[in-house]
Amino acid sequence: MMPYVYRPSLRRMFLFLGALSFVFAPFYIVEFFYPTMLGLNGLSFIAFALCCIVEGSLMIYASLKLETTTPQRLCKYISRAEFIALPILTLFVLSVSAIFPNAERDWLYFLNIGLTSFHILLRLLILFYLNYLMRRGETGLLPIRNHVYIGMSLLFVVLNYYVFAIVKTIGVDMRLLFEDGFAGLSEYFLIMSALEITVGIMVLLQAMFLSAATHFSGKEGNPIDFHTNRDHFKDLIDHYQIPNIISIFATFVLFIISLMSTVTAPAAYGILTLLYFLVLVIRLITFVVKQKLGFSHYGPKEIFTKEHVVYFVAGAIVLAYAVLSIFFMRRAIETIAEAERTMFMTFGIMIPWSVIKMFLGVRHWWISHKHGDPLETLNSYIDLLLSAFTIATALSMVANRAHLPAYRIIAIVLAILVGGYCFYLALKMLIVAFFALKGKRSKTMERFLAFFSRSQARLEPDPSDKNDKEEEPVSD
Repeated sequence: MMPYVYRPSLRRMFLFLGALSFVFAPFYIVEFFYPTMLGLNGLSFIAFALCCIVEGSLMIYASLKLETTTPQRLCKYISRAEFIALPILTLFVLSVSAIFPNAERDWLYFLNIGLTSFHILLRLLILFYLNYLMRRGETGLLPIRNHVYIGMSLLFVVLNYYVFAIVKTIGVDMRLLFEDGFAGLSEYFLIMSALEITVGIMVLLQAMFLSAATHFSGKEGNPIDFHTNRDHFKDLIDHYQIPNIISIFATFVLFIISLMSTVTAPAAYGILTLLYFLVLVIRLITFVVKQKLGFSHYGPKEIFTKEHVVYFVAGAIVLAYAVLSIFFMRRAIETIAEAERTMFMTFGIMIPWSVIKMFLGVRHWWISHKHGDPLETLNSYIDLLLSAFTIATALSMVANRAHLPAYRIIAIVLAILVGGYCFYLALKMLIVAFFALKGKRSKTMERFLAFFSRSQARLEPDPSDKNDKEEEPVSD
């Protein structure tokens, strides 16, 4: 159930928020032209203005639909718009995080900082109000609440772009920068840019999660929300594979980043880009298969057996990569270690992410092993493989930066270890799949059947809700 009470005050609030976004757009656009025309770095101001126009249009549209549409349809419309915009927002956030305003910091620059801060504060107050109404039972406001939160997070990226530019250009000769583009950049600047991109990625993952939660809330007719539907929250996000959707999106972002690095240093980043691409393929196959089996007529034993077919495919892909690693991995790790400092941004993102994924991968493996879920166990294996490769290259880079005389030997040893793990992982997946299809994994199947039964029982709808229909908003 996702009810809400229609209030004219809500409509006026969203109309005001949309109009305010339109008002802010010219201030960002003017900064591109004033006091002089800016180059590529100035395109970010145009992007900010376009985001304001799109956001303003969406908020006005939502305000006009509040009285006539149902919460389920509102979830559908808003999440669809967010999914369409997400790839563009990804490029926007990553590019904005990697640069800074190449302009004099005049009155307009600081005025835009103030306007952006005011917009964030206003959205924060609206969020408090919407959360208050949702806690009172008006969970039909979830799509609006989630979208306001996403918009506030993206405004934080804009504010970060302005304010962090002051922080990360400490020690940068701005005069040379204006004359020669990127002259005078320091290692400190690159580290700060990597930190900024990491924050941007966190914002994108949050936006992806909230968009998915909005979409599936409309599909389910039940709010996927921790605060208002805590008991059902975890079961719903597991049922609709929202963590796997986030993982696919994160892998896609890292693939794009590594691909951009491959253009400038193919010998160093080619093997890593290939790994992210193959992992992306495996995750997509896993997601599609699990989705189809989850909504099919197959029983739990058939699902358990069919999921192991994916093991064969994933095992074959990892085995092919392991063979390639024999020829290319050692050289790739050495080249990465010798890469110019401009490559540091890539590993400023990937290393922290890999450390996080290693801890999550181990935890995920323990939980999936306990439940006996084949595809979830496969995902944990892939997480550990990504972490192993990235951390190995990081160690080689540290050895090179420390001028250790044996850093090439260290790189060779690390390459052998990662390549050996690839072979081990590939063979394990193939052997596990073979035994499962032969009916030899009886203990694991028992754990899976017990977990499957518990999951289905928790997801069974309340009998009293069988005849419920889509809720129409009720006028106050």
